[in-house]
Amino acid sequence: GKNHVQPPRQNKINQQKKNEEKKVESELRVSMTEMMAFFQQETTVFARIIDQLHYFPVLENNGNILKENKKQKDLIKVIPLKKKKKKINK
Repeated sequence: GKNHVQPPRQNKINQQKKNEEKKVESELRVSMTEMMAFFQQETTVFARIIDQLHYFPVLENNGNILKENKKQKDLIKVIPLKKKKKKINK
């Protein structure tokens, strides 16, 4: 159709809505950026800690943890402790 002319009041309301949306959007963008920076920082700290430990914990398919020693490149298998069977007193 032809260009629809909105009444001034509706125009004002629409403009306010747009402004609010833009404000919220920019606030969201700021918090997202802050979060990303935080996670990057935390990951770097975590990587540094792991590097100082000289091994990286790796999970095997069966759930056993493998400790890979970066220096010696040997694998130390960590075997989970067997649960003690409860003795049934009769």
